[in-house]
Amino acid sequence: MPTTEDTRSAVQRFYETLNRALSSGDVSLLDALLAPDVVDHNPIPGMTPGREGVKRAFAELRAAFPDYRGTVEDVVVEGDKAACRITGRMTHRGRPAELRGIDILRFADGVLVERWGVFEPLPT
Repeated sequence: MPTTEDTRSAVQRFYETLNRALSSGDVSLLDALLAPDVVDHNPIPGMTPGREGVKRAFAELRAAFPDYRGTVEDVVVEGDKAACRITGRMTHRGRPAELRGIDILRFADGVLVERWGVFEPLPT
């Protein structure tokens, strides 16, 4: 069983790498942090399963919001799971916008193996 610090470090690596991948457009940076058969229990409509589906979903996020930047506001860790309160900041329809949500992530050997998450809809 991973320690709290192992899981906390995996969370930090995941979100830091995700921000780099979104900033650069290089979602292949996520390969080392996602299990090949990672399961997203709350996928976006049309999202295919596994690592490639998650990467494609993030590539679509970047295409829609090239200035997206996620901030981890809070993390609560227990064993191999972490509950993370996230705020995404971006430009939406020419104005600054925020997207708030909760991710619950499960890691094994430092890689993401499962995700559950809910995010608010973007303001119109």
